[in-house]
Amino acid sequence: MPKITKNKSQETKNEASESHPNDLYSEDLSSVKTSLPLLREDAYPCEVARFEATNSDDGRFTFHTLVLKTVDKSRDTDGKEQNAGYPLRFRVIQNNEKPNLDEVRRGLAKMTQACKVKTAGDLRPGLKLIAKTRNSREREKDGRTFEAQTEVRALAPLK
Repeated sequence: MPKITKNKSQETKNEASESHPNDLYSEDLSSVKTSLPLLREDAYPCEVARFEATNSDDGRFTFHTLVLKTVDKSRDTDGKEQNAGYPLRFRVIQNNEKPNLDEVRRGLAKMTQACKVKTAGDLRPGLKLIAKTRNSREREKDGRTFEAQTEVRALAPLK
């Protein structure tokens, strides 16, 4: 079990949970659903949490990702309320073996125009916009299973 560092305000709470018979560190977690709930397909006011570019493990692709968070409470597909801060992502995928810079440029322009900035370098936390969502289905590819998720299908400026 990992060592838990406690500050004084957590001491009583952590000691109680460590001695509780249903200690999470010894609980079988293999059947716990790990995916986020799916939001209802809608348009959500959001703010930018961060903008990042990451490479795939094999280096063949670069993912230009605008990470967003909802600013208001919302409802999932089961009708359950979800707190503000639900994470959403808008990705532009660049094939590094056959780069199509016009396609990447259009994707980045969707991000910058929705955030009302001129360059991708200007994308920063706190910028506001609208994210229109859709829900994907669970799928398998190359022997890997991808869970269903709420995806951003379009961006629009916040009026």
